[in-house]
Amino acid sequence: MKICITTTFDNAYLMAGITMLKSIRNHTNCSGIDFKVITADTEVLKRLGTDNCHFVNPAIKARYKDVAYYGGLSQERYGHSWYRFELFSFDFYDRVICIDSDCICVDDISYLFSEELSEFDIASVEDHIVSKNWTSDFSGLQAQGMDTSHFAQRMKEGKIDIQPALIVANRSVVNEAWYNRLIKYANTTAFTYSIDQGIINNFIYLENLKIKLLPLEWDYQDLYELYVPSLPVPKHPKIVHCQESKPFKTDKKAIDPRLHKWHDLWWHEHNFR
Repeated sequence: MKICITTTFDNAYLMAGITMLKSIRNHTNCSGIDFKVITADTEVLKRLGTDNCHFVNPAIKARYKDVAYYGGLSQERYGHSWYRFELFSFDFYDRVICIDSDCICVDDISYLFSEELSEFDIASVEDHIVSKNWTSDFSGLQAQGMDTSHFAQRMKEGKIDIQPALIVANRSVVNEAWYNRLIKYANTTAFTYSIDQGIINNFIYLENLKIKLLPLEWDYQDLYELYVPSLPVPKHPKIVHCQESKPFKTDKKAIDPRLHKWHDLWWHEHNFR
């Protein structure tokens, strides 16, 4: 099975992205696994080289020209969230694993390479902010400019929104036909929530994909400690999503003390060897 690990970032997140990729190698034997960074930033391309990048050139950028952003968000600043959809165009691979650049992989992630996941279209992790905190106040979400119609229907049907900081995508959705359908949907539907996250969740359920939900330790968002305190903090996380702490951008003194351990862990991975 031919596997690629990818992420997406611009020069502002270069330090984060390099640390995330380094953290994978710190804990996991990646022999035979390819790495490829999705970027639209020429500085990242220059730093990492064309062989290590999937460059979002003007022709590819144009495919995203009509996607709906929240309010006044800038496409230049937030485009890289959308460009994660490029992972579905990597049709040279049997499996593509996409991990957000503000994550660190702090344990062996080789399970994500296993045949056990081959029966699924996509594997990811439940977004507990969405499933725990957004279930009772749809009017409040709508007032913020979100389209909750698909999400509300999913809730009624007992379906779980994934957190796309981790996406494990198999051949059934890593191909030109599926990629083109996703891009067309992204350009012709309304904004839902969280840049691209609502769109990808709408689409994977409209497509009736077979989804594997991995346990919490496969994408533990540091903000859960603040906003979903009922969730247990994993003793042995595999992937930590430093969404709230952003150690590469945020001073430790400026964040909640509960997040200091994640801040320290990120720097440990950054400085490892």
